[in-house]
Amino acid sequence: MPVARVTSIVELIQARMPDVLAELRRSHPGSLDLLSEGLVMGDKAMAPGSAVYCALARSGLQVAHKEIADILRDLPLRARYAKRIRLIGSIVAALMSAGVVTSAIFSTKEVTIITALLSFVVTVGSSAASHLETPLFGTNGIAELTEECLRLEMETQKAEFELQYQLSLENADCINAATTVNDICAKLRRLSVFGDVNRS
Repeated sequence: MPVARVTSIVELIQARMPDVLAELRRSHPGSLDLLSEGLVMGDKAMAPGSAVYCALARSGLQVAHKEIADILRDLPLRARYAKRIRLIGSIVAALMSAGVVTSAIFSTKEVTIITALLSFVVTVGSSAASHLETPLFGTNGIAELTEECLRLEMETQKAEFELQYQLSLENADCINAATTVNDICAKLRRLSVFGDVNRS
């Protein structure tokens, strides 16, 4: 049986649910190389049985569902915060424009200082909102990252159906399902880092 790439599943499980990975290692002591982070090279890399791939795919999907739910909760929350900050900034800017008129009419030192402070608050608020809306890397904003996460949710559901089908067969071979789940976990790890929603 060929050895499938499952390092992304192992890394995601280790980062989010290390107790699940510890249980997998206890249940499959002959596959510790496969259930370790990184790749084992050379003669030590042994081809594991199909049971470990089924268990790994199942656990990977469990963690992927949780990770997707966490990201889908985090990204809209950040978008809401950014929207509120922009609203407050707009209100302050409107007040500031009234302050500029007052300052021009009365030409008092205090009004000029208050107007300058309000201008500073508006600038800081706008910068904070932009910071919340932009990812750590790349150019995709919160909307694009959310769309990508929703696509991954659909891929996860398809992978779940594929795994259930494989498990219904007499000789279940979950290598393809494990490979699919590994791809999903790799995308989730990238999304988590690029979207700056990494909670590890």
